[in-house]
Amino acid sequence: MVERIRAFFDEKRFISPGTIAIAGALLALLSLLSNNAGLAIIFASLVIPVGFLVEISRRDLIKDEPRWSTPAMLAWGIVAGIVMGIIGAAVAAEWWIEGAVLHVGAAGFGGEAADQEGSPGFAVLLLIGIVLPVLGVAFAALGPYWMRRYPEFRNEVMDGVSLGAAAGCGLATGSTIVFVWPLVEGGSADGGSVSDWTALLLGVLVMRPVIFGMIVSFVCGGIWHTAMTQRSVDLLLPVGIGLGGAIVYVFGDLLLQASGTRVELLWHIIIVIALLAAARIVLLRAIAQDRFARSLRGERITCPVCGATTPLGLFCAVCGARLQPATVGNDDTAPIPTLVDTAAGADGAQPETSEEVEPRP
Repeated sequence: MVERIRAFFDEKRFISPGTIAIAGALLALLSLLSNNAGLAIIFASLVIPVGFLVEISRRDLIKDEPRWSTPAMLAWGIVAGIVMGIIGAAVAAEWWIEGAVLHVGAAGFGGEAADQEGSPGFAVLLLIGIVLPVLGVAFAALGPYWMRRYPEFRNEVMDGVSLGAAAGCGLATGSTIVFVWPLVEGGSADGGSVSDWTALLLGVLVMRPVIFGMIVSFVCGGIWHTAMTQRSVDLLLPVGIGLGGAIVYVFGDLLLQASGTRVELLWHIIIVIALLAAARIVLLRAIAQDRFARSLRGERITCPVCGATTPLGLFCAVCGARLQPATVGNDDTAPIPTLVDTAAGADGAQPETSEEVEPRP
């Protein structure tokens, strides 16, 4: 019954990015009507992450993962974002901007306050620009990595990508909660022009979830990929892009905050474009590895570990155990026999005959 209900909702697509946007807009509107701008921003900050996760979940080749996994990773990322946001806000308030309307150290966009204080000092650049981004991404990636204890999350690279995207979007949402918390408590949102607030909202609600969603998904995708191939390049490339992108993004954002929110928004757009170009490479490699491991054209065999029926490939689609025959060797790039190869081998074999062939005189 549960599977029928799930299939019905998947077919009708009641949960789509469009319906999520409508629901988020309604909640934000109700919050504005109740005179709570901070709560409206928090509700609106969930629209992009949830819509992004719904869309990326449709890219999975295997859709047997529990439905609770993605919301759980989103919640984990929110916790990580709140912790990192509190630390960043405390550091910025202590050594850079004091008395700002919003907690600038949590999500940037200092605006007039950053303009008055000038560029941040060495301690702020080191802690908020380098240390916290690395710790935040690593902390957010711990949740998806913990999910690898379940076999259904070890059978494709896109499991790591989707779980990492959930945790990364949550990381951005958690820092946004800390950023606007003074407004939730009833603080005044006075100050700044319309263009400044527009740039701030676009950066916080749209750009940051996309940026951190891609960054953490790169890191987790690299972990999953190298676990399947045992090649260091499959780990170093996406993890290097993810952590390096996080440092460049936050460090550059700190340096540009005194230039105004519109310049800061332009920096966000540049980072998004660069990460999208990298995401094309990472996702194509992940999907190619999943298709290779699944051997979509191959026959089905019985897994020697769990006993389930699974497509012939490198790994079991149920438990994730290695299926590659010992005769292939340790080279993960070696071709896997398929029905076509089996048929070709059968055609080339000499048929056995029951009749003896008499030797010629």
